[in-house]
Amino acid sequence: MQNLTSDLVAKPKRSKGRPKKNFDPSKTYSWFDESEYQRALKDYKRWEDAFAECKNLTGSEFETLEEYENELRLRHPSLEKLDIKQLYILEGNQREDFELAFTTLKGVNKPTVNKETYTVKIPSKNALEYSQYLAIVQAFTELRKENNKINIMMLPQITNNNIVFDIRSGQLRVNAYKFTEDYR
Repeated sequence: MQNLTSDLVAKPKRSKGRPKKNFDPSKTYSWFDESEYQRALKDYKRWEDAFAECKNLTGSEFETLEEYENELRLRHPSLEKLDIKQLYILEGNQREDFELAFTTLKGVNKPTVNKETYTVKIPSKNALEYSQYLAIVQAFTELRKENNKINIMMLPQITNNNIVFDIRSGQLRVNAYKFTEDYR
C-alpha cells in the first residue's frame, strides 16, 4: 500500500482560457465607431446651419449672448455706466431678437467631430467580458430572427446597460463605451 501512494504524483493543473503567451494585458483593442461618427457629422451639420442662421440674424461670429455682450461693451468703453439694453438701442438692435437667436443656437448640440473621440479602445482585461456580451447579442439576434415575439427591451436592464438597443438600426449592440478603460 505504501508503494502505491508514493507512485501517485499529482499532475499540474492545466490553465483554462487564453494561453498566457497570447495574453498581453498592456494591449488595447481599438476600432473606429463609424455609425456614431456619421451621427456626429449630421448633428454638426445641423449646428452649422443653426449657427449660420444666428450669424445672419445677429451679424456677428459669436456663439453665445454673453460673448456678444462683452464685445458690445468693448466697442463702447466710454459708455460703461449704461445698461446693456441701452447699448443695444445705441447699436439700433433689439436685445430680445438677439436673445432668441442665441437661445435657438444654444438649443442645438455642437458635437465634436474629432475622429479620435469616436475610436473605441477596450483594454485586454475587459476584452473577455466584452466578447461574452457580444455573444449574448448574437444569440438574441438569431433567436429574434426565428421568433419575432421575444421581448428584447428588458435585456439592457438585465445587463446593466452593457447591451443596448440601437434605435437607429433597430438592433441590439454591446455598449462598447462601458468597457473602455476610462469609463470606471
